[in-house]
Amino acid sequence: MWPRPAAAFWPPISSAWATPASPTSPTPSTYPARYLDAWFDALGPAQAASPVVHDWGGTLAFDRAARRPRRVRSLAFTETIICALAG
Repeated sequence: MWPRPAAAFWPPISSAWATPASPTSPTPSTYPARYLDAWFDALGPAQAASPVVHDWGGTLAFDRAARRPRRVRSLAFTETIICALAG
């Protein structure tokens, strides 16, 4: 039959935009991407995910898919902002 899907929930990233002011701190545009990278890494080194994203989550997911295509199986998106992330 169908393989058992792995379900995971990622908290909203709105608080991720507030980063500490430090020369080594990530920029507001790269901090959420690093947070998403850590979330994917927590799934396991060989696990590919199929994120369902909305708004800025789509920007992050497309960035992730471009940087690490083997870790993103597919994307489902709605009302997504498509732009390149700085950094």
